[in-house]
Amino acid sequence: TFLFVGPDGTNGDEDFKALLEEDNVIWTGPAAPSEVPAYMNVVDIGIMPYKPSPYNNAVFPLKLFEFLAAGKPVAGMNLPSTEKVEQEHVYRHLTGNDPAEFTAVCEELKLAHDDVSHVELRRKIARERDWHHLFLTMLDKLNLNKDA
Repeated sequence: TFLFVGPDGTNGDEDFKALLEEDNVIWTGPAAPSEVPAYMNVVDIGIMPYKPSPYNNAVFPLKLFEFLAAGKPVAGMNLPSTEKVEQEHVYRHLTGNDPAEFTAVCEELKLAHDDVSHVELRRKIARERDWHHLFLTMLDKLNLNKDA
C-alpha cells in the first residue's frame, strides 16, 4: 500500500490522478505538521518519487532526513542531490522510472526496516544533519580557523 501525505504538488498531473485510482493507493491531502508523526509510525519505507526535471535536479528534499529521523529507510527517485546520502539499509537513490527496479529496492529496504541497528543508524544520520548540529559544527570550524 502506498500512502501519500501532503498537498498535490503535481499541479493536477494526469499520472498522479491515475495513480490515485489504484486500490493500493491512499492520499490524505494536506496534513498539519502535528499529524506527520502518526503517519510516520504507520509506514515501513519512506518514498520520494520525483519525476526527472531541471527543478528536481536542483532540489534537496528535507523530507529525506524526516524519514531517517523516524528510523525509516528511504527510496528516492530522480534527486541527484541526494545521491551522496545513499547507504545500504538507509537510503537508495534511483534514476529513471523503472517500476521493477523501484519495487526491488522497496522490497530490499523493507527486509531491513525493523532491524534495531539500522534504525539507529538512520536516526544518527538524521541527527548529524540537524540544523543545531550543523550550526555547532560551523562554529567549531570558525573557532579552529581563528586560532590558526
